[in-house]
Amino acid sequence: MRTKRNKNLAKYLPEEIKAVYYQIFTEIIPKNYSCSNPITDPQIRELLLVKGVKKAFTKGIYLRAIVNEYRKTAMVPICSNNRGYWVGNKKEDIINTIESLENRIVGLQEAANGLRNIYNNL
Repeated sequence: MRTKRNKNLAKYLPEEIKAVYYQIFTEIIPKNYSCSNPITDPQIRELLLVKGVKKAFTKGIYLRAIVNEYRKTAMVPICSNNRGYWVGNKKEDIINTIESLENRIVGLQEAANGLRNIYNNL
């Protein structure tokens, strides 16, 4: 079996870039966005550009890595749905995000199992 690679892209971002992401998620988003008015990926990337972040560090892969890092470390309660992100301050928002993440885990595990079955039968 192949070894698993754990790429934590968030930890490789320069500190000054991390600081801008942190400011956006702790100051700008909580004051201006909510479950009923979430911020989208393109809007976050535009904010990063306005704050002087190089375009290379505004890609979706970095944004998702930061969101994941903040969630894993319980730094910021970032909630999301199919419309965007917001910082949760209600238990209902947080549990809905947790359930969404858990449903994705189940779906990904089922997909991996199906591929493993194909692999084993080759």
